[in-house]
Amino acid sequence: MNDVKQKDRLVSRAFSIKTSIRTRMLQIASELNEAIPLGRGNPDFDSPSTIIEAGNRHVRITLLSPQSIISKTLERMKDFLNNL
Repeated sequence: MNDVKQKDRLVSRAFSIKTSIRTRMLQIASELNEAIPLGRGNPDFDSPSTIIEAGNRHVRITLLSPQSIISKTLERMKDFLNNL
């Protein structure tokens, strides 16, 4: 009997809590056909090829350029010499 009262109290408490603005906005947006779901940062569309290519170019330039390789090598040498 006590468990039933406790459950009833919890149920009534849960229904009395107001929905947050963010949650309500997400509910409204989910009902729209044109809305792109970005609530969790997981869009349901593929990245455009231009964006993918730009990202790949940036990685190649940043990580594989001679300047970057020389800079990283000099940094490692400096750390090595400082730790002698």
